[in-house]
Amino acid sequence: MINNNLVKDITFNNTDINNILTNSTDVTNKGYNTSNFLNLLNSNINKSELKDNKLINRFKSDIFSNVREDEKFDIIVSNPPYIPRSEKINIQKEVTFDPDLALYTNDEKGLEFYEKISKDAPKYLNEQGHLAFEIGMGQSEDVKNILIKKIG
Repeated sequence: MINNNLVKDITFNNTDINNILTNSTDVTNKGYNTSNFLNLLNSNINKSELKDNKLINRFKSDIFSNVREDEKFDIIVSNPPYIPRSEKINIQKEVTFDPDLALYTNDEKGLEFYEKISKDAPKYLNEQGHLAFEIGMGQSEDVKNILIKKIG
């Protein structure tokens, strides 16, 4: 399954996925972050507890915009924004500590980033590679359909 131990994390705010993959595997983790969150990502990584002096390489990119065309990953993971703005008034207080850009989408169902990431992910995945998302409640069927449509 894993050919070159290379993971791409498209992160919009926190580093939980980065930390878990980096601490529990022998992968090289490349954290790509939108320009708005790169400083926050760096700060969160520096505060996190990575074992054995492991390193998360971080890069500024809007999803795949700064990824080399020839770069391939075994796993692409993302915890993208998935809450429709219309739900902002009903959101749990604990969620509001994250920046709005990391939480809310501009579409009605919160699927905007699943569409964007899934569209180009196949170009950057190794054969037998995996794409994994955190998804919101009630979105599993829609995200499954996006993945079938975009990836097959």
